[in-house]
Amino acid sequence: MIEVERLTINDIAREAGVSITAVSFALNNRPGISRSTRERILEIAHQKGWVPHPLAQALSRARAEAIGYVIARSRESYVSERFFFDFLLGLESQLTAAGLSLVLQTCTTMDQELEIYRKWSKERRVDGVVITDPVSQDPRARLLEELNLPGVFVGEQVEGFPSLVTNEFGLIATLATHLKMCGATSVTYVGGNEALLHTKRRCEALQDYGNESGINFGSVICANSTENEGLSSTLSLLSPLEGLPAIIYDNEVLAVGGVKACLKLGLTIGKQVLLASCEDSPICRVTSPAITAVSRDPSLYAVVAANLLTEYLAGKPARSYTCDVSSLIPRESSATSPGTAT
Repeated sequence: MIEVERLTINDIAREAGVSITAVSFALNNRPGISRSTRERILEIAHQKGWVPHPLAQALSRARAEAIGYVIARSRESYVSERFFFDFLLGLESQLTAAGLSLVLQTCTTMDQELEIYRKWSKERRVDGVVITDPVSQDPRARLLEELNLPGVFVGEQVEGFPSLVTNEFGLIATLATHLKMCGATSVTYVGGNEALLHTKRRCEALQDYGNESGINFGSVICANSTENEGLSSTLSLLSPLEGLPAIIYDNEVLAVGGVKACLKLGLTIGKQVLLASCEDSPICRVTSPAITAVSRDPSLYAVVAANLLTEYLAGKPARSYTCDVSSLIPRESSATSPGTAT
């Protein structure tokens, strides 16, 4: 005989093949799920002898009507990066339209980020969270499961969670192909954090492209995405100068450091060395010379992520969505070289 007190909504969700949120909606007679799903969940709960705990039932009625987002980076590695500004604007706008508030907090380490989720869950501060900068075997996924705290992952598909997947292979192939057409004899990727999965994906993508195209390739990983890291990495790559090297930077902040390094070495950018950024921003346009970049819309990523999470909170199955690479914008840092396509 089943011991009723040991039966949890996790057990019912597993049996019904739905999310924990959907089970909660059904058991508490709340809207947001289909009639057939509600009936299936209630039938399973009845068969298993489900008896709700009074305190848990009371707490389940309390909704924070808020979504949390934690930026876990050193301050200098994100304050100048356009991605986070645009992402926050898109996230706040979409959540407001859905009647939800955004709770934002910053920290510098993964351990601190995990502790924030524990605190939010204990205090019932948020109904779900948005996760960026995914890493291998992400500990945040395991913790969210333990806390029964819904979340959406941006940048990588994570089993059991709604996910927004970015096409890092397509992004690198787009930039590397352009640089090769501009006459590059080698292409190196300069990333900002080796623990991040998007850094790993971009390094793998460049290796695949190099193997297929025959062009020399390499990668340099910085401690942080700062201007000084971009400068020092570029100095090491271009000393000595060989052939026509091209460098792809993880973001515009690292790329600005690269421009400074080239000027310090007395190199003509666009002729003696080619530079490009994986992220576009006004910085890329006003820097002299202007920096070639891939134009993507972080605010659109945020809108999609918010929609995926609110769908999941409404009881729909977790789904994954892949964003395609946006347009390449050639500028003087690469497009003035011999062989550039017009």
